[in-house]
Amino acid sequence: MWFFVAALAGLAVVLLQAGGAASGSPPQAVSPLFYSGQGIPLQQQCDADNTPFLQFNFTFGGNFSPTDVTLHGITVISERQTGNVIQFITVFEDPSMLIDVVNVTWNGQVGNAQLVISHGCPGMTQTTTPATTTPATTTPATTTPATTTPATTPATTTPATTTPATTTPATTTPATSSTSPFVPGPGQTGDLPPGGGFPLRQVLIGLAVVMLGGAGTAAVQVLRRRGNHT
Repeated sequence: MWFFVAALAGLAVVLLQAGGAASGSPPQAVSPLFYSGQGIPLQQQCDADNTPFLQFNFTFGGNFSPTDVTLHGITVISERQTGNVIQFITVFEDPSMLIDVVNVTWNGQVGNAQLVISHGCPGMTQTTTPATTTPATTTPATTTPATTTPATTPATTTPATTTPATTTPATTTPATSSTSPFVPGPGQTGDLPPGGGFPLRQVLIGLAVVMLGGAGTAAVQVLRRRGNHT
């Protein structure tokens, strides 16, 4: 029984711790809190005189009231508190050079606190140097008169020489007549046979026709005999 009661008590403690962790309570900032670059690039808000300044805002939880809140690492001109925001007006310096240099300290608890630069004015930081003008030096141009040399050699004209054209008379070669004593007779040129020769060609063609006719007749008789025998 006692063991059962102890187990219930331990379970209740674990549940209470889990419920407290789930409540989402803000983490606690630790003093000193260093500036880490919030507010860069700078939002410029200048007055009519372009007075240079920076405004740091130290914001803490609304349920806390820290004391002895002090800004270090830069010259502070003035400060004021509005609700849970303490505003520090300082001289102007390049915000990028103040990272991990400027910090704020306090006493007590502040919850999830932040240190930021809300705005500022760089002032008249640019110096204009008037440009120096060197007058140009002009050198007068020197003119050399042109020298004219008169021509002393007269022009020599050579008359053109005309060569008469030479005409060569045309030479006519008389046609050479054939003096060969050979005169081909009938049938000796190879073109046509002599008119009184033997008709060998006609005889050969006639024999060929007769032989073809005889062969054809013999073939027909053989075929008829074979058909009758069958």
